[in-house]
Amino acid sequence: MNESLPAPARATPRSKGKLIRGKITLLGSNPKIWRAFEVDSSLYLDEFHDVLQVIMARYS
Repeated sequence: MNESLPAPARATPRSKGKLIRGKITLLGSNPKIWRAFEVDSSLYLDEFHDVLQVIMARYS
Protein backbone atom coordinates (compact mmCIF):
# COMPACT_ATOMS: atom_id res chain seq x y z
CA MET A 1 0.00 0.00 0.00
CA ASN A 2 1.16 3.51 -0.69
CA GLU A 3 -0.36 5.48 2.16
CA SER A 4 0.88 8.97 2.96
CA LEU A 5 2.36 9.44 6.39
CA PRO A 6 0.88 11.99 8.79
CA ALA A 7 2.82 15.18 9.40
CA PRO A 8 5.23 14.84 12.34
CA ALA A 9 4.08 16.24 15.67
CA ARG A 10 5.88 19.48 16.55
CA ALA A 11 7.04 20.29 20.06
CA THR A 12 6.48 24.03 19.69
CA PRO A 13 3.81 25.94 17.81
CA ARG A 14 4.84 27.71 14.63
CA SER A 15 5.15 31.47 14.81
CA LYS A 16 5.41 33.89 11.91
CA GLY A 17 9.03 34.07 10.93
CA LYS A 18 11.16 36.46 8.96
CA LEU A 19 12.01 36.12 5.30
CA ILE A 20 15.39 34.51 4.68
CA ARG A 21 17.20 34.92 1.37
CA GLY A 22 19.74 32.35 0.30
CA LYS A 23 21.70 30.91 -2.59
CA ILE A 24 22.44 27.26 -3.28
CA THR A 25 25.12 26.07 -5.70
CA LEU A 26 25.50 22.61 -7.17
CA LEU A 27 29.05 21.47 -6.47
CA GLY A 28 31.11 20.15 -9.36
CA SER A 29 29.07 21.84 -12.07
CA ASN A 30 30.75 23.74 -14.88
CA PRO A 31 29.37 26.26 -15.56
CA LYS A 32 28.11 26.91 -12.04
CA ILE A 33 24.50 25.94 -11.45
CA TRP A 34 22.90 28.01 -8.70
CA ARG A 35 19.54 29.18 -7.50
CA ALA A 36 18.55 32.12 -5.33
CA PHE A 37 15.58 31.62 -3.03
CA GLU A 38 13.52 33.18 -0.27
CA VAL A 39 11.86 31.15 2.50
CA ASP A 40 10.07 31.90 5.74
CA SER A 41 12.30 31.38 8.77
CA SER A 42 9.53 29.48 10.54
CA LEU A 43 10.04 26.45 8.29
CA TYR A 44 11.09 23.30 10.07
CA LEU A 45 14.21 21.54 8.81
CA ASP A 46 12.27 18.80 7.02
CA GLU A 47 10.16 21.45 5.26
CA PHE A 48 13.27 23.42 4.28
CA HIS A 49 14.76 20.21 2.88
CA ASP A 50 11.66 19.77 0.71
CA VAL A 51 12.07 23.34 -0.59
CA LEU A 52 15.70 22.68 -1.53
CA GLN A 53 14.70 19.48 -3.31
CA VAL A 54 12.19 21.41 -5.41
CA ILE A 55 14.65 24.23 -6.15
CA MET A 56 17.33 21.84 -7.44
CA ALA A 57 15.09 19.01 -8.73
CA ARG A 58 16.21 19.33 -12.33
CA TYR A 59 19.85 18.71 -11.39
CA SER A 60 19.57 15.83 -8.93
